[in-house]
Amino acid sequence: LRWPGALESIARSAGHCADAAELAALQAERDLAVAGGAGSRVLHLVPLRQLSAARQRAVLRHWLAAAGAPPLSSRRLSDARHQLLQGRSDADIRIVWRGWQLRRYRDTAWLLADSRLTPPVNPIPWVGDRLELAAGLGTLRRVARAGGIDPQRWHNGRVEVVYRDPGVRCRPAGRQGSRDFKAIMQEAGIPPWQRPILPIVRIDGQTAAIANCCVCEPFAVGPTSSGWWVEWAPASG
Repeated sequence: LRWPGALESIARSAGHCADAAELAALQAERDLAVAGGAGSRVLHLVPLRQLSAARQRAVLRHWLAAAGAPPLSSRRLSDARHQLLQGRSDADIRIVWRGWQLRRYRDTAWLLADSRLTPPVNPIPWVGDRLELAAGLGTLRRVARAGGIDPQRWHNGRVEVVYRDPGVRCRPAGRQGSRDFKAIMQEAGIPPWQRPILPIVRIDGQTAAIANCCVCEPFAVGPTSSGWWVEWAPASG
């Protein structure tokens, strides 16, 4: 050979690179676990801001892969990192690629399917404990919990599901004063893109509950009595 030992040096360098890559992957997994994104489509951004840019990119890369999303190119990954972690707090961030999107709300990044869901215009009757909504809109179920909807009012009334109504108001059980829909969404931390498809339960034409948020007066039982809470599971998770 013209350069004795060259093959051995190349093999040794390749081994070092493999070791470094393995260590970097392990570090990214640890960082991802701290940010709460391991196995989740929600990632907390505050702990990520304590990391170097390289570790931030590694966390985002591992997060997308763990969720089954296609990878972003290096340029788009760097751009996503900058927008999510350094963008203005009031910026409406939406990064779209290959049927997926990244959004941000209150220092949390969300990984979502890039779909355009249109909720039904007409009320949907609800009978039973569980209600499968139209394609892509998820599932509703009622669960027994203290302070829920009075079971007698549910049983004797006309229960139906509607979607965002600009005029809807609710006085959450145990709270003073009624609130409009936007105020309730902000208090509950519901991100803006979920609000148009968040189910509202009405009984005999009156707002009785907003799924995942609150039960409205005068439909709630006492705080120590068992009633029906409305839980919504979006189809996209």
